[in-house]
Amino acid sequence: EHASDICGSIGDVYEIDQAVKVALDYQKENPDTLIIVTGDHSHSTQIVGGSSGGKQTATIKTADGDPMSVAYSTQDSGSAHTGTQIRVAASGPQAANVTGVIDQTDLFATMLGRAPSTLPVKTVPAAPLKPAITAFTGAKVSQGDLRKKGLKVVVAASGGNSRVSVALMQGKKTLLRKTVGSRGGTLTFKTSKAKTGSIKVVSTVSGAGGKATSTKTVKVTRR
Repeated sequence: EHASDICGSIGDVYEIDQAVKVALDYQKENPDTLIIVTGDHSHSTQIVGGSSGGKQTATIKTADGDPMSVAYSTQDSGSAHTGTQIRVAASGPQAANVTGVIDQTDLFATMLGRAPSTLPVKTVPAAPLKPAITAFTGAKVSQGDLRKKGLKVVVAASGGNSRVSVALMQGKKTLLRKTVGSRGGTLTFKTSKAKTGSIKVVSTVSGAGGKATSTKTVKVTRR
């Protein structure tokens, strides 16, 4: 830059690009590595709109084949520093402390390692799932089959349950009660206590998320 040498400046940018690639490859194998890329000051190099766009202009051909003119307009010869803000970028641990606009001397504290290096995370426990349950059984059963073969009931439950129970009831009287696994299962109820009429299969699930009930009505016949 000081020599007003645009080709040399482009070469320097290429060299730092290669150096950063080496650093990034190293970081892949050593993830505790912090990479900061910046400069110590800005310079007077400017892209301008042609050879008359400033002092000490130079025109080069870009990769697209178009002309690009650069000027060094802070003085009649050579090139000097300017106070323009420059880019700073970072990758790795502590990189979140490197913002788009930052005091250059503040990078020193970041490289030493600020504390805390990570923001505190408040963990909110997930609300317990509300349980659900359903049961499947026949619409009717004879007293003889209920006594000998039994009434088959299939129960399905969900929601982080701790207890699933199924009761066979007639009126307010509980004829039989059984428990099953937290996800449900298949149960067979055999009883000689049921009278003709109707009975209810009451399935209940309970857990941290509450309680749910499913009721099915079955007709009991003599035959």
